[in-house]
Amino acid sequence: MLGYFEGYLELKVIHLVGKIYVSNQGDSWAHQRLLGVVLNPNARPQVQGAIPVVAKVRKIPLALQEPVRSELKRLQDLGIIEEVEATEWLVLIVVARKGDGVIRLCVDLRALNREVVVDRFPLPNIEEIVSTIGGAKHFSTLDLTSAYHQVELEKSSQELTPFGTFKFKRMPFGLVSAASVFHLIMHKVLGNIGGVKCYQDNVLIFADTVAELLSGV
Repeated sequence: MLGYFEGYLELKVIHLVGKIYVSNQGDSWAHQRLLGVVLNPNARPQVQGAIPVVAKVRKIPLALQEPVRSELKRLQDLGIIEEVEATEWLVLIVVARKGDGVIRLCVDLRALNREVVVDRFPLPNIEEIVSTIGGAKHFSTLDLTSAYHQVELEKSSQELTPFGTFKFKRMPFGLVSAASVFHLIMHKVLGNIGGVKCYQDNVLIFADTVAELLSGV
């Protein structure tokens, strides 16, 4: 009997995901090529009187050059990065290989972060989140894909992020103000919804009954 119940829940969730996938573009979040994008606002990291920094380019090992080209193409196709010509800033690209062999392209933003004026927005306290759950019996979790890359960078701020011959159109991981910017967006989207708590790109939905949980999802 439990197996049938689990199958029923799985079908309900698949149905809900299908409805979300085709939701209209007027919502706060639009679906674009399997990666969402926040329609408003754009992220605007500000620097005041900073002298542009040009990082020394490091040669990418031969064995990684083809995987790097493929990843750059993927990011470009998703609208996360685009090619750039002349630039005042240039940050260092770092290639990290994950446990499954897939590479991740990181950028060293330490020089830029020293100049960024951070707009602070308090991150939630884990203990406070736990205390609000109360006696809830049913839970569901959501994890946003490439969360920061779902936030567009304001045009002038894109010029602060060039690496090689590309620049970021979306907010890069490693930007000192990224956590505050992203949590403010999540707070605006989910902050007034009961039975939902979020910490960065992790969303927890909780309820006393299965029906309430599915409604929350």
